[in-house]
Amino acid sequence: MISVSILFGHDHYGWSSVQAGGLLVAVALGIVLVRVIVIPKVEERLERRTAYAAFGLVGMIGLLAAGFSGASIVFAGGIFLAAVFCTAAAAVTTTMISLASPAGDRGLALGANQAAMAGAYFVGSLFNGLLYQFGGDWTPYAAGAFALVLSGLLLPAMTSAAPLARKVSGEAA
Repeated sequence: MISVSILFGHDHYGWSSVQAGGLLVAVALGIVLVRVIVIPKVEERLERRTAYAAFGLVGMIGLLAAGFSGASIVFAGGIFLAAVFCTAAAAVTTTMISLASPAGDRGLALGANQAAMAGAYFVGSLFNGLLYQFGGDWTPYAAGAFALVLSGLLLPAMTSAAPLARKVSGEAA
């Protein structure tokens, strides 16, 4: 999404490479701060599924703001929110997968999750580029928001299988 956003910023707002680089630096710093400060604080106060939903909701708002904004600052703020809080949602998901997996299968579960995330990054980048090129400038952002809603709906089903997996492996549920 970031590469499409850099193109969007250049095409619509005349961003220079310095402005685009500034957004990338802000996103990187935001991700570090959210992982170090925000995620631990939120997980202390909220159940992990609720934290995932909250982070995903902020990310979705950011995507929609970016896709439908008419001002450069709103676009940049939307991209910042989407990148930082979608990364936070992914981190919470990894924690949930680790905790839901039987002890002997955690490495396999986390490896499969990492492979799925890498595959999604590859396919998502290709899909976003095609949407940007042929579907209209706003379509990658709308598709990203839809994907967040879909993942939020699927998450309870994916993590509710954990007690069954523990029983099958012989662990206490």
